[in-house]
Amino acid sequence: RNELVKYLRTLLYTCRDFYPSNLSKKNCVYFLRTTSGTVHTPSSMEDADKTMVKYFDYGLLNGHT
Repeated sequence: RNELVKYLRTLLYTCRDFYPSNLSKKNCVYFLRTTSGTVHTPSSMEDADKTMVKYFDYGLLNGHT
């Protein structure tokens, strides 16, 4: 008996100062650091919603951008 097994992999790419051009052809979410220094660790999701926007910009790449 043959069985087909599929695996779902989540990849995390980290880049500094630029991102590889082939990354823009993939479907992904990016986080771009906007400040230097220490990032405050939020104590709750509500705190994270309020404070993380001070440290990061974020967006989506979908292969058409």
